[in-house]
Amino acid sequence: MSRATGSHRVQGSRSGAGRELSRLLLIWATLQAALFLYFFSCAIYPLPRWDHYDWIAGYFGADSLGTWLWQPHNVHRIVPTKLAVLVDIEIFRGLLTPIALASLFMLTGWLAVLVRTANTVDNLEHRSRTAFTGLLLILSLQTYTLDSYTYPANNQFPVSIFLLVCAVCSLLRAAQDSQPGQRRTPWLLAALCAAIACTFSSLNGLFVWPILAYLCWKTRLRAGLPLVLGIAAPVLALHLTGLAGVAGHGSDLPAPARFAGYLVAYFGMPWAAVNSLSTAGVLVGAGVLLLCAHALLARGLRRDPATGLENIGLALILYAVMTALMTSLGRSAQFDMPAHRYTVFAVLAHTGLLCVYWRPLWRRLQATAHHTAGYGLAVALGVVILCQQVAVGLFACERAEAFARLKAQILRGDRSAALIDQVYYDARRYPAHLALMRREGIYLYRRGAHGAASTDSNP
Repeated sequence: MSRATGSHRVQGSRSGAGRELSRLLLIWATLQAALFLYFFSCAIYPLPRWDHYDWIAGYFGADSLGTWLWQPHNVHRIVPTKLAVLVDIEIFRGLLTPIALASLFMLTGWLAVLVRTANTVDNLEHRSRTAFTGLLLILSLQTYTLDSYTYPANNQFPVSIFLLVCAVCSLLRAAQDSQPGQRRTPWLLAALCAAIACTFSSLNGLFVWPILAYLCWKTRLRAGLPLVLGIAAPVLALHLTGLAGVAGHGSDLPAPARFAGYLVAYFGMPWAAVNSLSTAGVLVGAGVLLLCAHALLARGLRRDPATGLENIGLALILYAVMTALMTSLGRSAQFDMPAHRYTVFAVLAHTGLLCVYWRPLWRRLQATAHHTAGYGLAVALGVVILCQQVAVGLFACERAEAFARLKAQILRGDRSAALIDQVYYDARRYPAHLALMRREGIYLYRRGAHGAASTDSNP
């Protein structure tokens, strides 16, 4: 009798702790999301930069729309991103905000698909689902990833992640359905369509096919594996036809030490890029890599029944790790530190780890949350992360304001090399891009834009 009473007391204590913890995480996530959206609205780039100018020139210079859409960007096919540029030019005359909003939609879209699938496949208990959603938002809505959403030329990364998550979750829904036939077929078709679109969103999108094949093997989805392999071969061949390497993309093989250092920094961003926090960044990067390796080896190689959430997590980890290996191989010979835009893939690894380890993590959190010290530690950690959210967000807004000042200088006729180097890589070709935009009345010279063409006497 006393044992039963004690057991009920422990369960009641954990239930109460779980309720309070889920509320705390939801409040934290709400603040995190509000700050992210606010700084997103302030940090959108006010003018095109770098490759975006080449896409604009390619659009107006191509023989046909299909030719331009298919034309590779370096080593990438970026059809969805070019479609976003097309809409921005033809409907909004180069406002740029629609492309940023499209990237934000991709982010919110894959988060919603992941949460919905996790709840459908695993049927998480209410408090567990609330706490998981809160932590997912906290990890994903980091202002240090804003550059991948507010800088239009980085749109390809949110797009590829969204399509990957759609493909993975659709395949897992097909694997969950024990009844063969019509109910399973739509989910398989949705997974294959999302995978094909992902293939032509970025070079990283090629990794969707081995991930889907792996999930077919792991979930024993026999009908899926032949379909995935049969469609992957021609789609991959089509994607790779006509592609050629460019400088900075695998032209030189890196030394092993540089490769390893770049790979660790990749998962330790953004802290690894800050001199005063570089040691912490290296420790974070090494820790994330070790956890990813443990997840893939301890859980990824077993075909015993696993939760849908765990399989989603393994897929996200595989995508993040394969992308990191490819980028490290292609760029570490030339660059000491990963570009800031790759933080979205580090965040994807964090999200994958959360999915894989959620059930034991949730039990541990419930067991420790009712202790005052554990609760206080969670609150302190939340305050630190929210302070980081504000500090990095302010930096992103200041950067957008700096580019707004550059835009004003360009419109006043400033063509100095120091200025142009901040927006385009070839100072000699830049005036031609400006002349094209002025002729078409787009971007810097949008019709109706305040102080545009009339103030620029030097295109």
